[in-house]
Amino acid sequence: MELEVLDGWGLLALQGPEAAKYLQTLTSFDLRSLTFGRSAFVPLEGFNLHVARGGYTGEDGFEVCCSLLRLTCPKY
Repeated sequence: MELEVLDGWGLLALQGPEAAKYLQTLTSFDLRSLTFGRSAFVPLEGFNLHVARGGYTGEDGFEVCCSLLRLTCPKY
């Protein structure tokens, strides 16, 4: 096994029974084609982000990986 450290990258885990429904509202990519264990680059809110489908909580979920240098956090 070979590991690569990606400094400056972040990961957001979106898990639970509503994860796919919520994430689908943010993209035109058909998430139904992204089956468990698969990943793809998905357009999300103007960014092309790496999204993997999986679930380590016992629920369906997604991991969204992106360069932190390209993102800014909105103020709520």
